[in-house]
Amino acid sequence: MSALSFNPWALAKTQLETAPAAKPANPANQTPNSAPRLANLAGLAGVHPVKRKSEAAGELAGRCLLPLPDPAAIAARTAELLADAEANPAVHIIDPDKASQYFRARAAADQSRANESAIIMRLRPSSWAGSGDEPQPGDRCSCCRGGRWWIERVVKRGWRCGICHPPPARFGMQWVRT
Repeated sequence: MSALSFNPWALAKTQLETAPAAKPANPANQTPNSAPRLANLAGLAGVHPVKRKSEAAGELAGRCLLPLPDPAAIAARTAELLADAEANPAVHIIDPDKASQYFRARAAADQSRANESAIIMRLRPSSWAGSGDEPQPGDRCSCCRGGRWWIERVVKRGWRCGICHPPPARFGMQWVRT
């Protein structure tokens, strides 16, 4: 075959014209209706397979309802928390509306029996100078949302986020996880 008579496109054309044969159907997947196979999974959700979703949802919601805390108790606890924050010289409230929303959520968590072990997340700056103001459970860094804080053991210069401000050395630091 000479270089003038060779046509690479003709070879590609014949390869494309012959399509491969279709695969035979898998005998394991011959069930036309998937309902019998999926009915076994209904027990995982706690829903009866015959009941409709709306009926099952209403039944589950009726079992899980907890008594709501008293609104007067929440308001009193909110006022108490807000007064404590305003009396603290280390706390400076810039936006009273946001502070009252935060303390209202915290008071509702305090009053609710379902949330006895709940921790309210509070955003802290990535570093602060008050060495006596130790991070509390639920405190998160406002920058990276991390929950590991460190301070020097001897000369305490303030708390810092372990991700945003890594310590210069691995030893001589006190770590707190919130």
